[in-house]
Amino acid sequence: MNTFGRIPGMRYLSRSLIFAKQGPFGLPSGSSRNVLILPKRKNSPRSKKITKKIRTTEAYKPQPPSREAIELEKKIKELNEQTRLIISRIKKAEQQSLADKVKQASQNIEGNNEDISSDVDVIYESISQSSGSPLGDSIDPFLIGDGKNESKEIKLFDRPAKGIDVPQIILDKIGDDVKNIVSKDHQNWDEVINSLQKAENRLKDLNINDLNKFTSEIPKSSLSVKSIMVYYDLLHEALEFGKLHRNHYDFFIRELADKGEITLTESFFQQLLTDGQVPTKYIYSYMIDLYSKDKNLEKVNQVLQVMNKNNVNPGLVVYSEILQLCADLKDAKRADDIFQMMKFKSLETKPDITAYNIMLLVALKEQDVLKGLDLYNEIILDPTLEPNLFTLTCLANICSKKKQYLLKGWDFINEINERRLVPDIKTFESMLRLSAKDGDLELARTLYLTIFQMRTDSPTAGGPAFAFLMMVYRDYKPGKIPLMQQHENGDQIRRNALGLADLLGLEQQNLDEVNQNKRPPLLPIPILRSSKQIIAESNAVWYYHLLNEPETSFNLHNLITYLRIAVEQGDKEEFMNRWNQHTFANPEINATGTIEILNDDESSKSRITLEQDDLFDETKDLSISDIDETPAAIRMSMKKNFKFERESKLYITLLSAGRRFKDTEMCEMAWIERGKYRKTKSFKSLGEKDKSKRDFYDYKFAQEMVYSFTELGLLDDAVRIVQSTKNQFDWTFYVLKPLYIELQTIEDYPSMRIISAICNTRKGKILPGMLKPQVMSHLKDKYNN
Repeated sequence: MNTFGRIPGMRYLSRSLIFAKQGPFGLPSGSSRNVLILPKRKNSPRSKKITKKIRTTEAYKPQPPSREAIELEKKIKELNEQTRLIISRIKKAEQQSLADKVKQASQNIEGNNEDISSDVDVIYESISQSSGSPLGDSIDPFLIGDGKNESKEIKLFDRPAKGIDVPQIILDKIGDDVKNIVSKDHQNWDEVINSLQKAENRLKDLNINDLNKFTSEIPKSSLSVKSIMVYYDLLHEALEFGKLHRNHYDFFIRELADKGEITLTESFFQQLLTDGQVPTKYIYSYMIDLYSKDKNLEKVNQVLQVMNKNNVNPGLVVYSEILQLCADLKDAKRADDIFQMMKFKSLETKPDITAYNIMLLVALKEQDVLKGLDLYNEIILDPTLEPNLFTLTCLANICSKKKQYLLKGWDFINEINERRLVPDIKTFESMLRLSAKDGDLELARTLYLTIFQMRTDSPTAGGPAFAFLMMVYRDYKPGKIPLMQQHENGDQIRRNALGLADLLGLEQQNLDEVNQNKRPPLLPIPILRSSKQIIAESNAVWYYHLLNEPETSFNLHNLITYLRIAVEQGDKEEFMNRWNQHTFANPEINATGTIEILNDDESSKSRITLEQDDLFDETKDLSISDIDETPAAIRMSMKKNFKFERESKLYITLLSAGRRFKDTEMCEMAWIERGKYRKTKSFKSLGEKDKSKRDFYDYKFAQEMVYSFTELGLLDDAVRIVQSTKNQFDWTFYVLKPLYIELQTIEDYPSMRIISAICNTRKGKILPGMLKPQVMSHLKDKYNN
């Protein structure tokens, strides 16, 4: 109450004393004064309260410990430590004494067999009377006592790992087997279920809450199918009327779907419906996941129809999974239908960047460049979407499918740099693909070496990089300027890419690194300028991949590319060496015949005889001197006998090579041996699924025959092939234009009319470059006369 300057403990009274005359205290009359009244000395209630408050505050005021107290506490700790050491020594001495007594008693038993029972009693009495011995504290070696109360003893493995909240009643049932879940990184739930199966009463004495809690604690994919079914039996036995709850169905359907158990999963789903339970969105998603793994799009659609009927929204994750399934099945139409539905169904199903990436994969497999570009435009126009590394890499791959979009592909590579995204192996593979399609051998070799150095899980640069490098060996044309240099940032991208790897091998410590898989066998020069260099390096890289990673390298597509390298480089002898080394005829074919190989010097000729037995002899075409000069890698691959049986694609390649080298014997070998191949059992046994492929390759082979006859000057034979297959193949003027021009050159008008009629039958219009009808009629009359 001292807010206004009053003294604590005093009482103030304000009294107005009005006197007409002078007052008793000498005050003038009519004045007003404040009178100060001193408090009485007796303790009033107020004074007691104030005093008590002040004392209480002083009692809780912290006091720093004195030096004497610190020293005393230190001495007490030292005494306690010494006491502990003394007690430990006493216990050890008692244990040793007990051991001596046991040993002495055992010796007495061995020395005197007359009174064994009395000696046993002595041993037991000695043990029981020994104080401080471990056996006196606890008989069970798996129990740890607290030294005070034996009822508080706990087992060594009594609690599961942190985060695993198993009900105590379950822990009591599994006992020491709780050790199977005490480590979060090494859990064995199969043993836990096995322990519950052997436990007393199993799960019968658990309430529904404990059952639900335990079920929810079992991690996904932690049980085998056998344990899942054992747990089902335990639950069925424990639950009232044996009916599972919906969360139990959720557990079993999730686990069995994850294992790919279609029959069991469908059984649980049907039982769920029979019990009157309503499936949750998660249960539907498990069923969709199950059928997606089985690539059964029809069953997926059935689940979606049930969800729509029950007004259950599948959600973005489920739709994305179905999109992925459509991409895997190459069903572009259905994928596009689902994608469009996701856009307009609801905000919850609006496609995210993952859904757009899946659709880009679909466009890539369909080689639909325009579709891919449309998807990219949708992404950049949506502020909630942002293209990631996968998006731009996939777009670059899409653009590499057609040469007119190669420059656009480099735009996406440049955007990766502008967005400061970190390129990965897939990015460099897409760059290598663009370089290969552009015939940029210098850049392709550098990118291949970069990928090789980045890979740690493979002894090579991988199958895709190998295929693209073989492709650029095939398509390289000296002096050609890459399209990449027309890009505004092309020079900078190319310069940076060329600086990624050391093609010259200047950083290579020794040549043995090649054998240690640290560097592929590339020639230590930045640019390959001659056909011999391309042939030599392609051979080295080919055999290097065959030896180190044949499963991803040796396939029909790569073999044809490898054969075409020799064709495009104009090396006829090298082509035949590769053909004989890696192909063989069907055993039903009597593959005999000779092929004459003309060297640059026409006077020197060599002949290769194709006998069936020779196809499996790896040294038949090599002399002893040749073998000694052949690199070790090539000799090793010869011993491994990497060969493909000749079939339609390979015969087309052989025919094309004969046309390129203008070798009639090679062409004859191709069409004669292929004719025999079509009569073999393996060809006739091809299923209906391969019929369209057979028709396509038949048409390609017929095209190659027409081209071959045209370039060899056998025009009549070429016309007869077209005429005999006019009802089988859809001949177009684009394909027959070289033949038509040659016929026009020699003024073979009847043959021109035959070609014109066949093409017009298909197209129904006047072909470009053909004579007008009146001129053709005039020439026809003149020719007949």
